[in-house]
Amino acid sequence: MRFLRRPAHRIHGFSLVELMVAMMIGLITVVVIMQAMSATEAQRRQTTGSNSAESSGSIALQTIQRSIMGAGDGMTGDQNTIFNTCYGQTVNASNTAGPGNITLPVNSFAPFRIWDAATPPAHLNAAGFDANTDIIQIIGGGSQFFMGRGLTVGAWTEPTDFPNVNAALGVDRTWFPVAGLHSGDLVIVVQPTFPCRISQITSLTNQGANVAGEAACGNTVPLTVATAARIGHAAGNFNNFYNNCQQETSVWNGGNAFAGTSGLLYSLGNPERFTMKAFAIRNGQLTGCAPLFQNCTQAASWQVFSDGIVSLKTEYGFDADADQMVAAGEWTRATPTTNWDRLKAVRLVLVARNKEMERDVIPTADCAPLWSGFNTPDIDCSGGAPAANQVFLANGNDGANWNRYRYKVFETTVSLRNMFWSN
Repeated sequence: MRFLRRPAHRIHGFSLVELMVAMMIGLITVVVIMQAMSATEAQRRQTTGSNSAESSGSIALQTIQRSIMGAGDGMTGDQNTIFNTCYGQTVNASNTAGPGNITLPVNSFAPFRIWDAATPPAHLNAAGFDANTDIIQIIGGGSQFFMGRGLTVGAWTEPTDFPNVNAALGVDRTWFPVAGLHSGDLVIVVQPTFPCRISQITSLTNQGANVAGEAACGNTVPLTVATAARIGHAAGNFNNFYNNCQQETSVWNGGNAFAGTSGLLYSLGNPERFTMKAFAIRNGQLTGCAPLFQNCTQAASWQVFSDGIVSLKTEYGFDADADQMVAAGEWTRATPTTNWDRLKAVRLVLVARNKEMERDVIPTADCAPLWSGFNTPDIDCSGGAPAANQVFLANGNDGANWNRYRYKVFETTVSLRNMFWSN
């Protein structure tokens, strides 16, 4: 039997040339894919980072803007005696539940105040402010009833009361309360040549007619004329009008006795509504502190409001010629020393930074972004001293890599309606 044999076939593999061509095609494909992925990732980082900067800057701007809108609220009557007097001298307070005895230094008690971060005031002097940024402070009353004009008080017996409230309206107040004062109000007594002093009302007697519900706080039946009114500010327990007349312990009536024998009394309102806030940039974050409630000389007291904020610059809109308008030449960083009723507006700029550091230098990055307060381009980031109102990014917080980030500039002007109303 004969067997048929199939013819032998040669088994061929890939040639060297074919392998090299395949490898080249694979490498090109990998490079293209990696480039596409890199571009996509860069776009994603830029988009998400820009969104983060947009969000952080918007939150920061809104936080500051809302506080500034209350500057001077309820404290602007009588040609702003409260600010014109208390600004030029110290202001004393005591909060035993917070920082204890408080001394606000000369030239600090104003509706709005600007300091350079390099020279913070004593009551806000905590280490860690970012260089070439501003520290700002806003003060505004929290009373829903007080109209802003000071009440004459005198011949007080320290530390219990302010008697002899002058019936400033010149009428028999058979239905007026004493300027809408309530137990629980913070009040400030203004005395030229003596420190101004903040305390808390703990009782109201002989005050004319009580407002609805005030008698329920344990006050005696009032007289029909307010000239013999007595405003108590004793330490210890009292019935708080703002807490349904529940008994509380005042934390504001310690500290030094009042000086002098007479002064003007203003209501700052409910402590929970009274505004005294400071804002500053610390470690690339917008932070805030309340000097009457916190010890702002300690870094831990500064609360973070928004991350990724690298600059804050501000200016006063001061109506120097008293024409009720802020002209182009009336925007200034020079702090007013009197006539605080002429402070009509504030303008500010915030700069938010993208958290994502780019691989390469951003060619359009400028260490001095333009804003209304400084419109001269300056791209020299060699570390020279910036102008006072220049936004300067090449600071210690950014280091040598400042120009590998993207920035978003937020600018606004805030009208101080309370200061307009003062006239």
